[in-house]
Amino acid sequence: PCLLADSIIQLHLKYNASNQQTKTATVNVPSNATTSGTCLGQFSSIDLSFEPGNFSLQLKFARTIPLKPYPSKFFLGYIRLRYREDPTIFIGTATPDKDVDLVANFIALFVAFVGTSFRCNSEIVNPLGEMGQVSFRHTRVQPFAVQDGRFGNESVCSEDATTTLAPTTPTGTPFPAEGQWHVTGEDGKICLLADSIVQLQLRYNTSNQQTKTATVNVPSNATTSGTCLGQFSSIDLSFEPGNFSLQLKFARTIPLKPYPSEFFLGYIRLRYREDPTIFIGTATPDKDVDLVANFLALFMADVGTYFRCNSEIVNLFEGVGQVSFRDTKIQPFAVEGGKFGKESVCSEDPPPTTTKPVPPRGPNGGVIAAAVVVPVVVIIIGAAGFLYYRKRQNKASPYKTLN
Repeated sequence: PCLLADSIIQLHLKYNASNQQTKTATVNVPSNATTSGTCLGQFSSIDLSFEPGNFSLQLKFARTIPLKPYPSKFFLGYIRLRYREDPTIFIGTATPDKDVDLVANFIALFVAFVGTSFRCNSEIVNPLGEMGQVSFRHTRVQPFAVQDGRFGNESVCSEDATTTLAPTTPTGTPFPAEGQWHVTGEDGKICLLADSIVQLQLRYNTSNQQTKTATVNVPSNATTSGTCLGQFSSIDLSFEPGNFSLQLKFARTIPLKPYPSEFFLGYIRLRYREDPTIFIGTATPDKDVDLVANFLALFMADVGTYFRCNSEIVNLFEGVGQVSFRDTKIQPFAVEGGKFGKESVCSEDPPPTTTKPVPPRGPNGGVIAAAVVVPVVVIIIGAAGFLYYRKRQNKASPYKTLN
């Protein structure tokens, strides 16, 4: 077994009735649901299918890059629910047998250290858009590093915790000038700080049927905008020529006692136009391109600190190119006085010997105005793994139990 899961799962789904009312159907995920899934190096998933209604509930997990001195963590980052409005469940539905597809993306639930299991007896509820929600009770999950088919030590959620087990600490082209960017909140205060040397490498097809790579440096004077919300924040860097727009979206986890909440970069979107002055000899001049890297866990550090990594960090846009970060300092939450907090150093860098003073911010911050809108496309490709699914009796509960 490579993934273990025990939980009582219940779905609450809204639908339109033939009498023009909005009703809610409650569906229990049965203990004998058909199970499939994948177990890859950085990702794993479990799919639960059952009838009637052709239900399919998919949970996708990821693991973070370890940040010294703490080991890697896992989290549930994506939920997808597909079903058919079966009239025996959706009583009086105005759209019998309608196919429905709901997604909750860019989330961070069930956070725990890899090698341990996440345990939470309290109810955890996650919305599925405006049409419903999924709730988990008496949950125990371990999507990575399962040993001998058994759960590892427990990492207890903050709602349940009385005592918590301590984690085991594990023993060609020049880059541009560093950009120093920030986002300003509606209150006029800086809410996100980002210093980095950012470079793009983008493939394109030429008119003589060759494939070339254009190298684009994100200028230090890129126009900045973004948002700062409670659980999410983002920064958008725009520049010419090429109508480039690079968007980075961050999220913060629910704190797991005794450890504080952590933030991470979960989503990157790059949009641009194939300007012939940059994409020399392109076969598609002025073509609009839109690239997304989703379901990520980069730049992870405790909220209130900033992530620092002088080493190069590269993230791929599948089959098209990559974005590289060097000399990076990021603090997307809990900025005090417009200055970086205490640093959290990436595992690739040696521990710092001295702390350099933080230079004053430049004038290129953006004022936030709009809420975060997150696309819902996530692709995970890989060989199927073997998952473990066990029935657990719970006579005191009216729900079915999943393991």
